[in-house]
Amino acid sequence: MRKSKLERVIRRATGKPRIAGRSATIMAILAITLSACASIQGPDWSSEYQDLSPDILQESAQKIVDCLTDAGFPGYTATWDGGVVSPEITPEQGELHREARTKCANQVGGPLASHPPLDVDQLTKLYNLEVQAYQCLTGLGYSLDSPPSLQKYLDGQGTAEVWGAWKQMTSQLAGEADFRKASHECPDPLWFAGDL
Repeated sequence: MRKSKLERVIRRATGKPRIAGRSATIMAILAITLSACASIQGPDWSSEYQDLSPDILQESAQKIVDCLTDAGFPGYTATWDGGVVSPEITPEQGELHREARTKCANQVGGPLASHPPLDVDQLTKLYNLEVQAYQCLTGLGYSLDSPPSLQKYLDGQGTAEVWGAWKQMTSQLAGEADFRKASHECPDPLWFAGDL
């Protein structure tokens, strides 16, 4: 019986009989098939969700505050959730202030920058992160409506019916401290939508 070229190469390389060559071939095909299936599953949304942090937002907001100070508008403060609190601005400074704020936000990037509307891929990512937020929040004991299907979520964009885990939270939070705790443990993915 004539040996295949693959069997001869395997036998020469390993010194094992041809049955090992067949086993190796079968194992190689199985490994390729399984790796192809794994790549179809997509990203690990749990890991991506865990990378979200209000601390990132605060750092971005602080960079905007620093930029505004450099532009001649001191007195701004960055908030823990990525907001920027403005000092008193006179009506005469209004337009210059808006221009500087927009320029700094766009220069720094992040959630306060101007962003085009999200495309379907970005909305799909946001949906998957919202599902992770739902799982996190229900794990903390909050009662939320189950996530819709991806298609229903996409269809609801731009309407009042768009689903989001955090949209249901306002009536369940006991105040600022509860909001901060829940936000740190289960950040709202919508805060990060501009960076998807």
